[in-house]
Amino acid sequence: MRNAIGQRAQNKLSDFVCQYLAEGQIQARVTRNAGGKITEISWANRTLAFDRKPRFINKNIDFILMDAPRFAAATLEQPQRLIAFGELKGGIDPAGADEHWKTARAALDRVRQAYADRQLAAPSLFFVGAAIEQSMAVEIFAQLTNNALTAAANLHHQGQLAELTQILTDL
Repeated sequence: MRNAIGQRAQNKLSDFVCQYLAEGQIQARVTRNAGGKITEISWANRTLAFDRKPRFINKNIDFILMDAPRFAAATLEQPQRLIAFGELKGGIDPAGADEHWKTARAALDRVRQAYADRQLAAPSLFFVGAAIEQSMAVEIFAQLTNNALTAAANLHHQGQLAELTQILTDL
């Protein structure tokens, strides 16, 4: 069930990205796996790849924006070509929202640490959640304010998701 919820969340984010690019008359190429799941969206010199595991981070990341016209495994291992990382949590149960944020925050902290270990500036970091509770909203806002996060959005708030998509695709 978790996979289905995560896939729906990814589909919604993917749809927003594709719609934003189409509205800007930017031609995008969507790649799907055999099961129909979107694995990447490419445009100009950018590729947004989903569910990838860079070896230098050693954990799966929900989405990664690369400075590349199409996905290549070699690019995934070049930290300087990875422009943004994002965590996407599609669960809507308010009781589990805080745990989703903690998991996402830990993943984003691993990205920050992997870049710090290489003495590189951290890339842009994003969070998209379907359920955002007051306690986590305060922490997310603090990270946005101190630039630890580039953007965050509630998956079910179209205005927030549109703004995050614009920031992500304009990088």
